[in-house]
Amino acid sequence: EAIAAELEAAREEIDELRHARTGTVHMGAVSTAKYFSPYVIAAFQRRHPEVRVTLTDGNRDEVLAQLEGFHIDLAVMGRPPEHLDVEQEVIGPHPYVVVAAPDHPLAHRRRLTRAVVAREPFVVREPGSGTRQHFDDLFDTEARHPHIALEVGSNETIKQAVMAGLGLALLSAHTLAAEVDDGRLVVLDVQGLPVQRHWLVVRMARRAVSPVTRALWDFVLTEAGAMLPRVAVGPGG
Repeated sequence: EAIAAELEAAREEIDELRHARTGTVHMGAVSTAKYFSPYVIAAFQRRHPEVRVTLTDGNRDEVLAQLEGFHIDLAVMGRPPEHLDVEQEVIGPHPYVVVAAPDHPLAHRRRLTRAVVAREPFVVREPGSGTRQHFDDLFDTEARHPHIALEVGSNETIKQAVMAGLGLALLSAHTLAAEVDDGRLVVLDVQGLPVQRHWLVVRMARRAVSPVTRALWDFVLTEAGAMLPRVAVGPGG
């Protein structure tokens, strides 16, 4: 009778795991993804209330280090890792735009060239972030690289600095919804922009996938795209 009870308990535990009803999954997200990743987790936990999700955020290099060290099970980011053997899937579009304060001289001009924009000072993210890499890539071909007025490790601080008149910024459109909607920031009309990238969900290829990790992975693939913030990226924001 004791053996039968133990076997029944084991069957119940296996069933819980198989259907991802219990357990913990560790998710990482680059800091730019914090504008939607908590909503993804909240929606997932409403569907799987017994699953615990932990969230670790940081810049791209920090999240990749967590992924490589098996401290997180999966990660949401915008640039795939070049040096890691990973599985990755596209979640949805990830546009980058140049923003200015509403009273900036370029705020309402149309069809700006990158050469004109490059004459302005910029507020930028720190080296190691995906946003900084996009900034460097965008202006690498210009004869004149923009002057960096301020370098900070926070998208929120960058937005405040732009509003204060310290310069322009290249930022993910998904970080700007509130400020663009209420007129505190303006999306510039720059030729060749927005820079179109994609959000990815990534995990180490050689790591075994638990049922709860698989459940979150599948949920991110099917549901996260609809949770991305909507931002106008046309002339003048």
